[in-house]
Amino acid sequence: MESTFSRLNQRSVLTFLLLTVIAGAVSFFLLKKADTAINEIESIQSAPLFVARKEYLSDDTGIIANVSSWKIYRNEKYGFEIKYPADFKEYKSATEFGALESRSYREVFVNVIPPSVNFREYLDALTLIRAKGQRDGRIVIFKKGSKTVSGREGFEEELYDSSINSFVIRTFADFTPLAIVSITVREGGKLEEKTGASPGLRRVSDGITSTLRRVP
Repeated sequence: MESTFSRLNQRSVLTFLLLTVIAGAVSFFLLKKADTAINEIESIQSAPLFVARKEYLSDDTGIIANVSSWKIYRNEKYGFEIKYPADFKEYKSATEFGALESRSYREVFVNVIPPSVNFREYLDALTLIRAKGQRDGRIVIFKKGSKTVSGREGFEEELYDSSINSFVIRTFADFTPLAIVSITVREGGKLEEKTGASPGLRRVSDGITSTLRRVP
């Protein structure tokens, strides 16, 4: 009887150790896969084509009602245009700004991902990157999911990124075979709380993405 119990106990220990090894191997594999995805995306991700900023924020309650008076950014190479609020100032630098602590601001970035990967492959790689950011404690994701953009397949994510102290709403639209268009609207600086994107940021993001369209 004692011998049988001893054998069962040994099997339990061996099973636990085996499962631990398997779990470790799976975690290592996923981390390596995430690192590979990061390297692949960084190799094809272009610098922002367009950057605009607004400081000293308001709730922008009536912002969508004034879309007709917004400024236009058009990209002939990739065949699309967007509108953005008239009180945003365009910046010519292609480098993302760091977070400012002295005052609040909103920024809009427009990127394209060249068609070296298809839309689904890009989203799969993005999922791995976001999972790694969550494990590292750098990213908190509030919402994510499919979204039709300009009649095209799209995807949207809403998150907080501690590395830039910003709430971010990022929208991707499948404009292949020309490119994947990425529109990022973020809010940074002096943030009151970190429970989600503000209604003002949501209105700005929805307003901008609603104007994205193909051009000849």
